[in-house]
Amino acid sequence: MNSFIYELLHFETLKHNLMKPLSFVFGLLFLNSLNAQTLRPDSSFAEVGRIITTNEVELVGIYDVEIAADGSAYLIGTGERFTDDSLVIYLALGKLDVSGNLDNQFGNNGIVHTEHPAGQLYLGESWTQKDGKLLLAGHTFDMYTYEFLSIVQRYNPNGSLDLTFGNQGTFTEDDEEFNLSGQVFELPSGKIMLTATKWLDDGRDACSLIQLNIDGTKDQSFGNDGVVVIEYPDFEYSVKNYDAAFQADGKIIIAGHLGGAEGESDFMMLRVLENGSLDDSFGDNGFFISDLGNFDAIHHVTLQKDGKILFTGGAINADFESITNLLIAGRLNNDGTLDKTFGENGMINFDDYQSQNPLGYQIKVTPDDNLMLGGSVYNFEDLNNQKADIFLMRMNKDGVVDKSFGNNGIFIDDFDAYFDNLYGMKFDSSGRILVYGESISPGFEGPRGFIARYIPDLSLGKFELNDINSSVLTYPNPIANECTIKYDLLKETKVSIDLVNVNGNLIKTFVNQDVKSSGSNQESISMEGLTPGIYLIRIKTELGSTTVKVIKQ
Repeated sequence: MNSFIYELLHFETLKHNLMKPLSFVFGLLFLNSLNAQTLRPDSSFAEVGRIITTNEVELVGIYDVEIAADGSAYLIGTGERFTDDSLVIYLALGKLDVSGNLDNQFGNNGIVHTEHPAGQLYLGESWTQKDGKLLLAGHTFDMYTYEFLSIVQRYNPNGSLDLTFGNQGTFTEDDEEFNLSGQVFELPSGKIMLTATKWLDDGRDACSLIQLNIDGTKDQSFGNDGVVVIEYPDFEYSVKNYDAAFQADGKIIIAGHLGGAEGESDFMMLRVLENGSLDDSFGDNGFFISDLGNFDAIHHVTLQKDGKILFTGGAINADFESITNLLIAGRLNNDGTLDKTFGENGMINFDDYQSQNPLGYQIKVTPDDNLMLGGSVYNFEDLNNQKADIFLMRMNKDGVVDKSFGNNGIFIDDFDAYFDNLYGMKFDSSGRILVYGESISPGFEGPRGFIARYIPDLSLGKFELNDINSSVLTYPNPIANECTIKYDLLKETKVSIDLVNVNGNLIKTFVNQDVKSSGSNQESISMEGLTPGIYLIRIKTELGSTTVKVIKQ
């Protein structure tokens, strides 16, 4: 299998496919019933818990989401229009209110379209500045000259271009050898850092950094005229950048893969200092490299509060007849060495889920400091008969899968499409999970963007609601016959308290829609006569629910 076929299978190619039609309108798709009750759709979000684009207003392939301070969300996708002789692909930026409805005060009925004279415009990576302005980074593609131009745009909170930034709102990197498919950050100084891929004259890829001033002009004091290029010391190898994370000390972690002359690739991570130079103290002379399969790549990297580095990706073993994915997660110490306390010597190969062919695209720290892994599971009967659905997996902080979550530790959802590709997930201030990505319909009728919000109904941790002020306390636990549950409310609200089993079946209702005052509240709970085992006490308010695990002796 050559590198081109691998790229077709790879996440980034799915995300930035230049040939896909892109004409859609916001519509709704009703949820299928969920086999497991560990996550439930948030019925307060767009009425049915999810939004799927359908065919007239152009916002598809939701590549990134930014959650604003007020709980609203910016959706970053693309759109299209046809002219007499060409296809114009442009940025489609949408805004949802806290209820998941298009914000009619934003742009044109909730959508902003921005074209670029250089051709097809692909923007997918974003960053919200401290002042609320939105940075978007990506590239243009000229389908006639096959030239790429890297660009960054800055938007005001109302959806208008910030005309004080760059050239009328847009910075353009004129070097067509740059394909800006990485991340954009606002530095503590207010300057802007971009991670990019640069195509070298010898056909290899190198990691690149571009630093901009606050006004969107190149920072000439950084590197060589604002640009730093990092190559791998062995000149037979290419460095491909897929994700990055910004450390509190100003250093930047860049992750992706290291590609060889034979077309295969290995996991790759590197770290650069504030001035853009390679941090030789990280890993092996600045690089962490690991080889697990034919085609390995790190898709996402994030940081824990203690500075340790989490990552996920896939190790793909493939030929022209079959494809096998190896879902991988790992954790590095701050110095770039594998953290031996995580999984098995620093990495996890999820063998128990191998039959489902999962690929990990995101790993996040949950509000209760555990971990959530997300991606897509693939059914590869052959190269002409494939199917993909999204998945979520919950783990404790050391990488142990929570088997009570979903079906034996994995939650799978189908958006009734040929391919459901999860591009990202985020937690809002209430602990609810937003997932987003792209669905391709049967017959390749074109992609649809999707965003869904779930409530961790049967969480083993404590996902706080907006109107719950502190952690729920249950004592004693384990319980002989009775216990007391204490919780604080930020405001007066209706409260229900139920006891459910680990399958989500209702056992008993203790409180049913009773109005509770703000401040401290407590209830006495009787579990007399119940079979010993694990149960969950679920507290529901008008905004959602939180769940606490208890043990009946």
